[in-house]
Amino acid sequence: MDIVAKMSDVKSIQDLCKLVVVPLLAAAYISSTGFQIVLEDLVISVPLNGKPAVVWSLFILIFVAKVVWVAFLAFLGGILFVWLELKLLQSTTIFSVVLLCFGFMGIASPTLLPISDFMNPYWYYASIAAGFYAPKIKDDYLGTVIT
Repeated sequence: MDIVAKMSDVKSIQDLCKLVVVPLLAAAYISSTGFQIVLEDLVISVPLNGKPAVVWSLFILIFVAKVVWVAFLAFLGGILFVWLELKLLQSTTIFSVVLLCFGFMGIASPTLLPISDFMNPYWYYASIAAGFYAPKIKDDYLGTVIT
């Protein structure tokens, strides 16, 4: 079982979405939250006017930290999908339809959604990728759990 698909393994849209869902979610999260990490009183951010070494170091630190955080949350989401599929059959199909509908609505007619003023468009693309990948999660992980 591969956690991340290799580019040569892409044979369908589900395989492509397996490859891009975490990067799309990370791009959406970083675009929405910016290049800063806020932990109660501690704020780490990329300074606008700073030494190049400091700017690059903080940029890389924040970027990697946020990508790892999103990957961790996506992993937890995958575990939740598998657990729900074991408890409630067809739940991944329902989640898939909901995610695809949200993504397509956001792209096709974003002004109809009441959240369009503050919703970053990357979330719609990530939702579509997650919607296509949700049934693949079920196949990938339930196949290994059952066998």
